[in-house]
Amino acid sequence: MSQFSVLTLPFMQRAVVALVFSSMTLSLLGIVVLVFNLAAVRFALMHMGLLGATVGLATGTDPTMAGLAAITGGAFLLGPVSDRTRLDTGAASAFFMTGSLAIAFILLYKANIPAMDAFSVFTGSVLMLTPTDMWTLLLLGTCVVLAMVIWYWEINLVLYNRDLAAALGVNTRLIYYVLLVFLGLAIGIAMKLVGALMVDAIVLLPAMVALPLSRSLRQALLLTSLIGGASSMVGIAASLTWDWPISASVTIAGVLAVFVGQMVQYVIRRLRMQQEDLPHASKGSAKR
Repeated sequence: MSQFSVLTLPFMQRAVVALVFSSMTLSLLGIVVLVFNLAAVRFALMHMGLLGATVGLATGTDPTMAGLAAITGGAFLLGPVSDRTRLDTGAASAFFMTGSLAIAFILLYKANIPAMDAFSVFTGSVLMLTPTDMWTLLLLGTCVVLAMVIWYWEINLVLYNRDLAAALGVNTRLIYYVLLVFLGLAIGIAMKLVGALMVDAIVLLPAMVALPLSRSLRQALLLTSLIGGASSMVGIAASLTWDWPISASVTIAGVLAVFVGQMVQYVIRRLRMQQEDLPHASKGSAKR
């Protein structure tokens, strides 16, 4: 029996569709993370997820859903809090991260909950997705793509310069807050797919490859989507071929894509330098 025969199984088909679709759509938010330097936001939202899972365990509700709800709530609050307190989003993220972690440990202690039960929210299995999970992912990914298409020029201006965008009449706060909420939801979904430690494989790595190679936001969006989908397919193929964990395989494929992207960027820089040196060399030979 071929290793790829498992693709006929429904749970495996859901896993493949989920990974490829999420890597092609949710990865678009990685551009926002890189441009606005929101790396700390990811960790803050993950710790909010831990707090939500702890509350879920203490109240007898589903810790995974409680964690996702906390991540979404944190994403809603992060933008307004950073604006009201006049703190950088990264500094506000540190406030959320340390505060949520402290409250979570107090709840774990007082409710006598094993810490590993709460930390289960950080583990994900793409092979255990339910039809409801699939519909949630499809809805979120579609909303992200629609937002990028409908608000393309507004998002382009906000990413370029928020002050300039505001001066031109763009509602920068609304767009920034919506992007933060989408990012929070994407992190929550990605945690369920591949686990918290591999969230960047879906959300961030494709954008890390595409952004330096792009000359416009349109190019960046297209390249990010294509690279994300290709990385997931390569990772899935590697997982089935060599019997590797599927989440780790997709992550390795994303890391290799970043490496290849850096090599391509280096080659492009070298070619441009050589082209710039040619006119100077020809002028020097003409003088002789």
